[in-house]
Amino acid sequence: MRLATGDSNPKKEPFKPMDKDRSTNAVKSAFDSDEAIAAKGVQRLETGIPGLDELLGGGIAKGRTMLVSGSSGTGKTVLLNEFLYRGVRKFGQGGIFITFEERPGDIVRNVAGFGWDYDALIASEKLAIVDCSQSNIATARSGEFDWEVLFKRVEHMVKKTGAKRAAIDSISTAFGRLSGTAGNYKVRELLFTLMDRLKAMGVTTMISAEKLEAKDATSRHGFEEFVSDGALNLAFHHGQTQVVRTVCVVKMRGLYFRSGIVEYTIDGQGIMIYPKIPIDRSFARTDFDIREKTGVEGLDRAMNGGIPQGHMMLIAGNTGAGKTMLGLQFLLQGIKEGNNGVFIALEEPVEQVRKTAQAHGWGIEAAEKQGLLRFVRCELLDISADRLLYHILKAVRETGAKRVVIDSVSSLESATMNRDKVREFLIQISTYFKTRGTTCYMNYLSAKTFGASKGQLLGNLTTNEMRLSSIVDGIILLRYVERNQQIMRLMNIFKLRGSDHERAIFRYDIATGGIQFGSRYGKYQG
Repeated sequence: MRLATGDSNPKKEPFKPMDKDRSTNAVKSAFDSDEAIAAKGVQRLETGIPGLDELLGGGIAKGRTMLVSGSSGTGKTVLLNEFLYRGVRKFGQGGIFITFEERPGDIVRNVAGFGWDYDALIASEKLAIVDCSQSNIATARSGEFDWEVLFKRVEHMVKKTGAKRAAIDSISTAFGRLSGTAGNYKVRELLFTLMDRLKAMGVTTMISAEKLEAKDATSRHGFEEFVSDGALNLAFHHGQTQVVRTVCVVKMRGLYFRSGIVEYTIDGQGIMIYPKIPIDRSFARTDFDIREKTGVEGLDRAMNGGIPQGHMMLIAGNTGAGKTMLGLQFLLQGIKEGNNGVFIALEEPVEQVRKTAQAHGWGIEAAEKQGLLRFVRCELLDISADRLLYHILKAVRETGAKRVVIDSVSSLESATMNRDKVREFLIQISTYFKTRGTTCYMNYLSAKTFGASKGQLLGNLTTNEMRLSSIVDGIILLRYVERNQQIMRLMNIFKLRGSDHERAIFRYDIATGGIQFGSRYGKYQG
């Protein structure tokens, strides 16, 4: 057996706990489902992989076997390695990697790209790599693979490292290499024995298996899914600018998990999974008696003191109507009152938004440096609802923001989300914000707000195309009208759930200090 180390005489260093890492709780729900409580007698083990434990409902079954299947290139080996690495660095749990595929030296070099120092972990006897190549585990007499040798070495390494986690990579390779001499049935029996012995030692195991793209089965041989207590299926497809990866929990024997396909990415730190947020409309920290000032004095009066706390406000208007400016004033007013804010830039570059604020004399740089205001920029190409939701909620949780501006939701449909996906995204984010008492402005580009006819002041409202009116709590319409060879800006509070408000149409202007609320729009000359 060969153990991969960077030095022939490695210096044993004391085990050091993990530095601050990406939290698996970055998108933790504000409420816990009763279903998320583990079944009696089945304990969970946190994987430590960002987002995976939320998807699994708290972790995988402790002391049992989890299958990770997928076609080539989906990241099965990365996930298995991260399961071991997070176990050591975050939870102080030793691990062993049983490889039928890659050589130990290659494994060490590959994971170094994620910043995982396997040499140090091996030297500290917190990790071991068991090489299951034919030449390494074979009888001297026949040269055939000796399973009993493997069993003994695995047991020895479990005791040596105090392993609580194991990874087997991969079952498909084991079949390919060994079934010729032992036969498929015998290989199945021996692999089952290996996993059973690991279970008897209290080790939680992840195994990888190749999945044929043309087959509906979870794995290539079909045997793996029956001997495992849980199963994850990894997949990918090619997007416009990048590979889009998805994961689905197929089963978790005796435990609750979140169903459905969600997205994940592989970056320089490993795997990041973007789980969906459970929806529970019964839990909300909103108070209609608490009014959030908009930063536009006359508008607050028209809404009977401001926006009710926790409301989702849709700001609909054409290009240049002042939607972004209205959002910035809303955030800056919140900062004055001690409420942090987040600006989600989906349309204009963040630098352009900063320049707009500077042009009106709003010192947002100081607010950013103090952590009172955060800008989040999301590229729209190949964006998914899950990933966007994660980035927004992460920013809100880290800043403790009570005010959020999304500029603009109409950009989502023009990107890679269809209307149903946009609606699903807005329902989830609305529910989450209400659990926190967070008030949100969502800007919306309404194309039919210019050129209203002589007898029509407001034109047509197009938000029903995505059925947004039932999701949002309030709608403010920003409109243009052309009268007497002049363009006027008009504002109307179209809807404000649970609150009295002015129904009149008001004029407004955009000046150096921002949006200025004007008088009621009365009779006009055609």
